[in-house]
Formats: sequence, structure tokens, C-alpha cells
Amino acid sequence: MSQAYALPYGVNAAGVTITRLGITTKKLLGKLGLPSGQLYGIPRQLLDARRSMGAVSDVDQENGLLPYEPAIPFIPSHVLSYNQTIWGMQHITSIPSMMESTSLVVAYGLDIYFTRDTPSGTFDMLNEDFSKSALLLTIVGLTVGIAVANPMVSTM
Repeated sequence: MSQAYALPYGVNAAGVTITRLGITTKKLLGKLGLPSGQLYGIPRQLLDARRSMGAVSDVDQENGLLPYEPAIPFIPSHVLSYNQTIWGMQHITSIPSMMESTSLVVAYGLDIYFTRDTPSGTFDMLNEDFSKSALLLTIVGLTVGIAVANPMVSTM
């Protein structure tokens, strides 16, 4: 099974995201042939060879497959270097971080650019509004419940 894809710009350097355990979805990294020299990430879902030619079935939709399009669209939110120009970028290297969701990316040539990428989102990080006090209160409540229930069960 194979499919061909075209990009609106040439790719001058390429790499792929790497994570600690390899669970996170991979993302193809590349320097597009733009004068701005930007680092661009293409999600694996856009490059999946299982994408259907016609309408997407329910099974394909459950598997996260998109309908096939031969041209990979340029999506500004996929630019990892934001509005920064990376002059003379020739190499893109990715190394895993301590968190599975995060890959550390270095693009270098005449300039050096470092960023972190989360191809599958930050599934192993707590939100800013996470209630740590509620978690602590739950743990204390469960500990007290076990301490009270243990003697009752042992007397039966």
C-alpha cells in the first residue's frame, strides 16, 4: 500500500521526532524551501498510506484517518520556528525528553534553533488549573477510610 504526496515547497533538510518510549505519534520535521528558512512539522496523520481515496468510513474515522489529498497543505500552525528565521539550516536532530509527550528538536546550520514539540499533545503533564489540594484531600480521606475499615474487617 502506498500513496504519493506533494508539498507546496521543497524540503532542504529533514528529521523526525523521537520520544523516550516511542509511544507518541511521530512527526516529520523539515526545512521548507522558503526564503524565511522555517522549521515545519508534518503530523503522521497527513502522511498515512491508509488514507481512503473517497469518503471516510466510520472505521477510518475511529482510527483517525483523514481523506487522501495528494498535496500536503501548508498550515501556519505547524511551523515550529514561529516567526524566527533559521539561517543556513542543514540538519534537524530530535532527542527524547524525560516526558513521553515531548521531543526536543535542534535545527542547525549557520544558526542554532532549539524548541520542544509535543506531536500528540501534552498528555503526561498536569493542567495549570489541576486541583492539587483536592487530590491531597482524597488521598488523606482514603487513608483514614482504610485505617477505620481495617480493624472492622479483621474482627469479622
